Amino acid sequence: MRAPDGRPIYLDLRHIRLPVTGVISIMHRIFGVLLSFSIPGFVYVFGLSLQGEAGFARAAELLGQGWLIPLYLLLLWGFVHHLLAGIRYLLMDIEIGVAKAPATQSARIIVPLAAVLSLLIALGVWS
Repeated sequence: MRAPDGRPIYLDLRHIRLPVTGVISIMHRIFGVLLSFSIPGFVYVFGLSLQGEAGFARAAELLGQGWLIPLYLLLLWGFVHHLLAGIRYLLMDIEIGVAKAPATQSARIIVPLAAVLSLLIALGVWS
């Protein structure tokens, strides 16, 4: 149902399509929260590794579990995406790429670039 001027009368979230710039913005926020929530775990493992040889061995054992690899890849992709999108937003803060066309183009570049860089980093780490 639509109003006479074409606007929807009610808000149906299933039919709203965000522009790519909105999707990148939401992903930037989600990955920021995810990275923030991962800090306590990494601080715990880091502190454990500093407790001597036994603590370091326990930390290495915890981090070396195979089921954690998808989580590491997600956190790596989240970090790279958050970094690239953050640089994009910093450039926009100084009035670079603010117009619609360059903003859309830079947003379209972020996701594949973050995926490729994450893959290259992951292959470098596990090779």
